Amino acid sequence: RDIITLLSQQFVHLACVSGVLAHECFPQCGAVRQDDYHHIDRTINHSAGKVHTMQSPLSNIVGMPGSGKNTVGIVLAKAAALAFVDTDLLIQSHSGESLQNIVDGYGYEALRRVEEQVLCDLDVTGHVIATGGSAVYSERAMQQLKSNSVIVFLDISLATVRHRIGDFSLRGISKHPDQTLDDLFAERRVLYTRYADLIVLGANKTQDQVCEEILRGLAS
Repeated sequence: RDIITLLSQQFVHLACVSGVLAHECFPQCGAVRQDDYHHIDRTINHSAGKVHTMQSPLSNIVGMPGSGKNTVGIVLAKAAALAFVDTDLLIQSHSGESLQNIVDGYGYEALRRVEEQVLCDLDVTGHVIATGGSAVYSERAMQQLKSNSVIVFLDISLATVRHRIGDFSLRGISKHPDQTLDDLFAERRVLYTRYADLIVLGANKTQDQVCEEILRGLAS
């Protein structure tokens, strides 16, 4: 738990200092400056006031790279008064290597095996979890997550994925070497839909709008 908490704190710090995630996944918001976080805090706290009146279920966010899982997860965790965990960081901590190095050195199936182990060992109590895009390839891991949390699928179009992630060959994505982004998108979307308890469309919305839509879905 201490490692999870530390990684969560480090990730939130990096996201707040750079604003890179919010700008990449929600470009309509514009670049995030340091002094903008006073406004973001007020917005999040406004959402948090709405959710404190109910029992918030734990959430695991799934979706394609570029869907905004981490950005939305941080906002959602604060609004629901929960901690946040990015499982990609846990994988890197567990293996001592970046996702891209794992794929390059050992193959995409090795990354999926490590990811499955990390997910199955994860204690989700009191956390919002942003899983890696390939988490849905593990039936074992997904069933375990579904047994004690709500699976939220952030659904965006292939065109949006392509626009947001650019050169996906450098993203540490778990895929067959000959698989195109189009094929990967089609393959994964079936799996995301299969496991999802809640599907939220992520395109053309700010991170706060997506977060509030998730909160409404969790409360219904």
